[in-house]
Amino acid sequence: MLARSAVNEVELLDTQFENGCEDLTKNKIDMQTKTKKCTFCKQEKILEEFYRHEIRNKIYLQSRCKECYKKTWNEYSNNKRKKLSLEKRQKKLLRTCKICTCCKQQKLLNDFYEQKIGKKIYLKSECKECFTKRAEKFRKEHLEQYRETKKRYVLKNPKRWKKYAKDYQKVNRQRMSKNVMIGYFKEKLKNEFNYIFVIPRRARTLQELVELHEKIKSLYINLKKKTKNAT
Repeated sequence: MLARSAVNEVELLDTQFENGCEDLTKNKIDMQTKTKKCTFCKQEKILEEFYRHEIRNKIYLQSRCKECYKKTWNEYSNNKRKKLSLEKRQKKLLRTCKICTCCKQQKLLNDFYEQKIGKKIYLKSECKECFTKRAEKFRKEHLEQYRETKKRYVLKNPKRWKKYAKDYQKVNRQRMSKNVMIGYFKEKLKNEFNYIFVIPRRARTLQELVELHEKIKSLYINLKKKTKNAT
């Protein structure tokens, strides 16, 4: 059955090409040898080694042979799969990451503050680090303006401010107690011995704060011992 169908297809092509179709010029078929030249491998092959396709009730042979068509199709499909996989990865990264407009680095969505515009919540264009740096710089340049706005906010929203203060104390209780102790010892040094302790830099971590606290305490105890020995 397969052999008959192949013979019938060749006969159909022969009749159409002999009747003066445009296939003779387009496909460049030799009617004497019944062969066709492949545009890819540039070898003359039998008509059965070419795929056929219909366009407007006319049968045409493809320019590439079956082997070349399979090779090129496999290459095309592999490249397409790679591109699709890359696009999927990029989309996943975009869902979990965002590029900061200030430092222009790709960071996680958790590294960005949220802001409410109307009823919707959006992420800020700057990351948390860049935003804090810009805010600190603005505070230093406009200290008086910042204090005035803070006073206005406290007067307008006393309940909110009390709630914020309580929440802050719960989270930073240990750190606040260390800060209070540092201030206490600094005042004692100033009042009793006229000694002003200069903090070299702002201690941000809890470990640095503890070290600073111990340093001031030891300094105060040593000075007290010296005064006792002198008397």
